[in-house]
Amino acid sequence: MMPDEWIVNDEQTWGYDPSDDLTWIPYITTQVIDWLSEYKGTGTAARLSDIWTGICCCHSKPTCRSMGGTIITGSANTISGSLGQANITSMTIGWCGHSGFIVTGSPNCLSNSLGKAIFGSMVAGCNQGTIITGNVSHNIN
Repeated sequence: MMPDEWIVNDEQTWGYDPSDDLTWIPYITTQVIDWLSEYKGTGTAARLSDIWTGICCCHSKPTCRSMGGTIITGSANTISGSLGQANITSMTIGWCGHSGFIVTGSPNCLSNSLGKAIFGSMVAGCNQGTIITGNVSHNIN
Protein backbone atom coordinates (compact mmCIF):
# COMPACT_ATOMS: atom_id res chain seq x y z
CA MET A 1 0.00 0.00 0.00
CA MET A 2 1.43 3.37 -1.01
CA PRO A 3 0.12 6.56 0.61
CA ASP A 4 -1.41 9.26 -1.55
CA GLU A 5 -0.74 11.91 1.04
CA TRP A 6 1.92 12.49 3.73
CA ILE A 7 1.94 13.64 7.34
CA VAL A 8 2.98 17.28 7.66
CA ASN A 9 3.33 17.45 11.45
CA ASP A 10 1.80 15.91 14.57
CA GLU A 11 -1.31 18.09 14.39
CA GLN A 12 -2.04 18.19 10.65
CA THR A 13 -2.55 15.17 8.40
CA TRP A 14 -3.70 14.89 4.81
CA GLY A 15 -5.88 11.83 5.03
CA TYR A 16 -3.16 9.23 5.62
CA ASP A 17 -1.53 8.30 8.91
CA PRO A 18 1.61 6.20 8.34
CA SER A 19 1.39 4.84 11.90
CA ASP A 20 -1.63 2.82 10.75
CA ASP A 21 0.39 0.78 8.25
CA LEU A 22 4.17 0.98 7.83
CA THR A 23 4.39 -1.93 5.38
CA TRP A 24 4.70 0.45 2.41
CA ILE A 25 8.05 1.97 3.59
CA PRO A 26 10.37 -0.89 2.52
CA TYR A 27 8.44 -1.13 -0.77
CA ILE A 28 8.99 2.55 -1.60
CA THR A 29 12.67 2.44 -0.62
CA THR A 30 13.22 -0.65 -2.79
CA GLN A 31 11.43 0.94 -5.74
CA VAL A 32 13.47 4.15 -5.46
CA ILE A 33 16.74 2.19 -5.27
CA ASP A 34 15.79 0.02 -8.26
CA TRP A 35 14.86 3.04 -10.36
CA LEU A 36 17.97 5.03 -9.44
CA SER A 37 20.24 1.99 -9.93
CA GLU A 38 19.20 1.87 -13.55
CA TYR A 39 19.76 5.60 -13.90
CA LYS A 40 23.07 6.05 -12.06
CA GLY A 41 24.47 2.61 -11.41
CA THR A 42 25.98 1.27 -8.24
CA GLY A 43 29.45 2.26 -7.08
CA THR A 44 28.73 5.99 -7.42
CA ALA A 45 30.68 7.94 -4.77
CA ALA A 46 28.57 9.37 -1.93
CA ARG A 47 29.74 12.74 -0.66
CA LEU A 48 29.00 15.52 1.77
CA SER A 49 25.49 16.89 1.02
CA ASP A 50 24.31 13.84 -0.97
CA ILE A 51 20.79 12.59 -0.21
CA TRP A 52 19.45 9.52 1.60
CA THR A 53 15.85 8.31 1.77
CA GLY A 54 14.06 6.04 4.21
CA ILE A 55 12.46 6.59 7.62
CA CYS A 56 13.15 8.31 10.93
CA CYS A 57 12.08 6.35 13.99
CA CYS A 58 12.76 8.92 16.72
CA HIS A 59 9.34 10.56 16.77
CA SER A 60 6.63 10.16 19.38
CA LYS A 61 3.57 10.14 17.10
CA PRO A 62 3.78 8.34 14.75
CA THR A 63 6.90 6.47 15.84
CA CYS A 64 8.42 6.16 12.34
CA ARG A 65 7.98 8.70 9.56
CA SER A 66 8.92 8.62 5.92
CA MET A 67 12.02 10.77 5.75
CA GLY A 68 14.96 11.92 3.71
CA GLY A 69 18.00 14.00 4.48
CA THR A 70 21.63 14.71 3.71
CA ILE A 71 25.10 13.49 4.55
CA ILE A 72 26.63 16.11 6.86
CA THR A 73 30.18 14.80 7.43
CA GLY A 74 32.83 13.62 5.02
CA SER A 75 36.56 13.24 4.60
CA ALA A 76 38.62 16.43 4.70
CA ASN A 77 41.38 14.95 2.56
CA THR A 78 39.53 12.64 0.13
CA ILE A 79 37.55 14.75 -2.32
CA SER A 80 34.99 13.67 -4.92
CA GLY A 81 33.53 16.33 -7.19
CA SER A 82 34.78 19.17 -4.92
CA LEU A 83 33.04 17.63 -1.88
CA GLY A 84 34.36 15.47 0.95
CA GLN A 85 33.97 11.72 0.34
CA ALA A 86 31.52 10.09 2.79
CA ASN A 87 32.78 7.02 4.64
CA ILE A 88 31.36 4.35 6.88
CA THR A 89 30.57 6.26 10.14
CA SER A 90 29.86 9.57 8.31
CA MET A 91 26.91 11.33 9.91
CA THR A 92 23.54 12.00 8.29
CA ILE A 93 20.70 14.29 9.29
CA GLY A 94 17.02 13.96 8.44
CA TRP A 95 14.83 16.85 7.37
CA CYS A 96 13.30 16.52 10.86
CA GLY A 97 16.66 17.18 12.57
CA HIS A 98 17.37 13.66 13.85
CA SER A 99 20.68 12.00 12.97
CA GLY A 100 22.09 8.71 11.77
CA PHE A 101 25.32 7.16 10.52
CA ILE A 102 26.39 5.44 7.32
CA VAL A 103 26.97 1.78 8.17
CA THR A 104 27.92 0.18 4.83
CA GLY A 105 30.34 1.08 2.08
CA SER A 106 32.85 -0.22 -0.41
CA PRO A 107 34.91 -3.14 0.92
CA ASN A 108 37.67 -2.44 -1.63
CA CYS A 109 38.08 1.36 -1.65
CA LEU A 110 39.09 3.07 1.59
CA SER A 111 39.26 6.67 2.69
CA ASN A 112 40.86 7.45 6.06
CA SER A 113 41.01 3.66 6.70
CA LEU A 114 37.22 3.35 6.33
CA GLY A 115 35.14 2.02 3.44
CA LYS A 116 33.96 4.76 1.09
CA ALA A 117 30.20 5.29 1.08
CA ILE A 118 28.51 4.66 -2.25
CA PHE A 119 25.10 4.92 -3.86
CA GLY A 120 23.01 2.30 -2.03
CA SER A 121 24.99 2.42 1.24
CA MET A 122 22.76 1.97 4.27
CA VAL A 123 22.06 4.55 6.97
CA ALA A 124 21.19 3.50 10.56
CA GLY A 125 20.33 5.21 13.85
CA CYS A 126 17.30 7.47 14.11
CA ASN A 127 17.62 7.76 10.32
CA GLN A 128 17.23 4.41 8.58
CA GLY A 129 17.50 4.20 4.83
CA THR A 130 19.67 4.26 1.74
CA ILE A 131 21.89 6.81 0.00
CA ILE A 132 20.27 7.68 -3.34
CA THR A 133 22.56 10.32 -4.87
CA GLY A 134 26.27 10.62 -5.56
CA ASN A 135 28.96 11.72 -7.96
CA VAL A 136 28.31 9.86 -11.22
CA SER A 137 31.77 10.89 -12.47
CA HIS A 138 33.47 9.03 -9.60
CA ASN A 139 32.79 5.29 -9.72
CA ILE A 140 33.97 3.23 -6.73
CA ASN A 141 34.27 -0.54 -7.16
